[in-house]
Amino acid sequence: MQSKPVDELEPLFKLIEMVSPNGLLSRQPGQLNVQPTRAAAPKFNIKRNVPNMPSELLPTFKYHLDPLATGSIVSSSNECVVCGRERGYIYCGPVYAEEDYDSCICPWCIADGSAHDKLGVTFHDDASVPGGSFPDVSDVSPEIVSEVCQRTPGFGGWQQEQWFTCCDDAGVFLGQAGRKELESKWPEAIPKLRESTGLKGDAWQELLKALDRDHGPTAYVFRCRHCQAFGAYQDTN
Repeated sequence: MQSKPVDELEPLFKLIEMVSPNGLLSRQPGQLNVQPTRAAAPKFNIKRNVPNMPSELLPTFKYHLDPLATGSIVSSSNECVVCGRERGYIYCGPVYAEEDYDSCICPWCIADGSAHDKLGVTFHDDASVPGGSFPDVSDVSPEIVSEVCQRTPGFGGWQQEQWFTCCDDAGVFLGQAGRKELESKWPEAIPKLRESTGLKGDAWQELLKALDRDHGPTAYVFRCRHCQAFGAYQDTN
């Protein structure tokens, strides 16, 4: 196939220049000179407060590893009673208060303490830090108790929830567990759970077999932020 002279391609060059406003094609008469240029930045239409499309990144909580996974925080279009905003997520765990604040406090107002400051609410019982079901726990400072109870999402249990402590600090809550979750995710916590129950032999095996994340009896698993030791207890309805 014979190539056409550049002059014969002049109409084509002019057409390309008409549709190339970003300078993707530059030339001198009778010459074709293609030069790379930086593409224009794409424009996005960012939509906020759209149901099922959370608009902000969740705050992190050093004593509650993944409150979405534990069910303490859920995706929601509910308005926060503290800041008055719809931020894509809402807290649905236990709230200790004189009034009912069910599913109306956002994680950000928990994290920065404004929910406690404005409403006087807490999210865990301070008398249960540390919890009495753990055989070996360490006392912690009032500042740590305040962070757990006032600025950390709580978790739901069948009875009074308890918080594990170790190395002079509160432990990290990992989640609720049945036997399946314990064996697949936190097998190292099983001896600690058995120790907390005081059960042995067949009685322990029967309890371990019966553990169920959703229906009880349910295990609650923690881990120390420092020595990485596990802590666990169980309760039922």
